Amino acid sequence: MYVYTENNWLDRYIIPDFTCYEEKIIIELDWTIHDIPEVIDLDKTKEQLVRNLWFTVLRFENTEITNDMYQVVQKIKTNIKPKSQ
Repeated sequence: MYVYTENNWLDRYIIPDFTCYEEKIIIELDWTIHDIPEVIDLDKTKEQLVRNLWFTVLRFENTEITNDMYQVVQKIKTNIKPKSQ
């Protein structure tokens, strides 16, 4: 089982929506504020910073969450490395 923390500091000012430190996965939920140009630029900067920390960033729009949660879960699962027995 993997533990996902919600809204924790990762670096200076980066507060991802969900983070799995064990798998180094960050899940970002993009709602309408993420369509504002300034926020788009900030998101790009933050994403590059966490990628430099060897995290995989998975972004999902609210419509994906509400309309096709199965696909969201599948995408998350494909980014989880199988545990060795």
